[in-house]
Amino acid sequence: MKDDILDRNLMDFEDEFPLEYAGFWIRLGASFLDFLILIPVYVLNIYNILSIKSTLLMIFLTFIGFLYKPLLESMKSATFGKMALGLKVINENRKSISPSQAWIRYFPWIITSVFSFLDLLLKFQDPMFGDIDGFMEIQLLKSNGTIQLMSTISSFAFLILVGSLAFDQYKQGFHDKAAETFVIKV
Repeated sequence: MKDDILDRNLMDFEDEFPLEYAGFWIRLGASFLDFLILIPVYVLNIYNILSIKSTLLMIFLTFIGFLYKPLLESMKSATFGKMALGLKVINENRKSISPSQAWIRYFPWIITSVFSFLDLLLKFQDPMFGDIDGFMEIQLLKSNGTIQLMSTISSFAFLILVGSLAFDQYKQGFHDKAAETFVIKV
């Protein structure tokens, strides 16, 4: 009997101990708070792009932003934005998620981040980059057409994958389903 209970997954407990799943808008709010938390990293990266022009610093700052979500979700079951709004990421057994689940959940962000990073890295390598001191000039630098196209496509795919949670019974996006995770209100 005891082993039976331990082997049951989240859905088996739904009638006995219902969960309140976090929907699209509260999760968007948590993402906005995470954005606000990362503003110092973004501002420093913008300053680097316009003034310092250090490829190494750009890579380091991108890496910090890249690790934020999967590390916090695997270590604390939530980003700071989710914590502030009382949300938690759990697995099917109502436990904290594993690092591999956190990275699977992060996959839509990985795709968009990689293409944006590659586009920026190529701009850093452009001989004209050193003379640039404004955003419009950065946009005028020639981008790799393939990377730009892939970045645009991945951004649309991201919106579909993540936005799909608005239409799901358990408020799961495709990334949640792939990782077998749920975001709940605590």
